[in-house]
Amino acid sequence: MDQHGTVAISYYDLRYLTPGDTTTLPGAAWLLSFPRGRQDAAVERQISPVFDWLQAPNAGGHFLGDYEGLITDGSRLRPILVTANTDPNNSTDVYTGSFNPGTLRAPTVAAAPATVPAAPWHHRVLR
Repeated sequence: MDQHGTVAISYYDLRYLTPGDTTTLPGAAWLLSFPRGRQDAAVERQISPVFDWLQAPNAGGHFLGDYEGLITDGSRLRPILVTANTDPNNSTDVYTGSFNPGTLRAPTVAAAPATVPAAPWHHRVLR
């Protein structure tokens, strides 16, 4: 919840999965916010690129990791999330961003490479 009482939730879903597709598991991360007292006015935004969950490391199941979260910074929402990629040496990417909950209906975000060395880990910044 931010300083104005807006409640936010970050989550993954599989809405891009098409019936009969047994070779990929397309997932994406989303951010949902509800202004204070306005459960009927929820806004949602996709905050990651679509990724193939089947490319995630297998730890008894396809696993994106434990290090994810959502905080507020004044009136801004700041998620941190993980997606899978096709790099066999490092099959996950970490993303973060800063979002105004009142403008979550803006166009779907595209990930941009961060300006930091790629090794030994990856991360990207959402805009």
